[in-house]
Amino acid sequence: MKRVFFLVIGSFVFFALLIVLVSFAFPSHVRISRAIDLQVSSKQARVTLGEPTILSEVFDGSFLPTSQTITDSTFHAEGNKAAAIQMETGWQLIDGRSETSTLQWYIDFYFDWYPWEKFASLLVEARYGSVLEKKLQVLKTRIEAAH
Repeated sequence: MKRVFFLVIGSFVFFALLIVLVSFAFPSHVRISRAIDLQVSSKQARVTLGEPTILSEVFDGSFLPTSQTITDSTFHAEGNKAAAIQMETGWQLIDGRSETSTLQWYIDFYFDWYPWEKFASLLVEARYGSVLEKKLQVLKTRIEAAH
């Protein structure tokens, strides 16, 4: 009976350590990025992106930034530092030919060393990639309609 007990406990410890070691192979920082071409100049797009209401429309309450930095061609916001998974987001406006520009949007996720968080990093692209594409399409429509 004692041997079976130690076999069960030893197996449990071995597999727990194996899972932790395998999780170290997964990244603790994941960046998801999407881009869309706009049929307006970057100067015109900057005007719309600088509106105070644009953040509430794009994020619709799902992301409340604790700090944000806005320059002439970039926007960067950090999420709640007390959250389990840290998140930062932002966009960059890139000049194109004549009256075109490209809007790139990214989300950075930072995971702790816990195995369940590291394994969750594999699912981030599938979950947030399509959301970024839809939100970029909304931004494109709004920017191009304004000009």
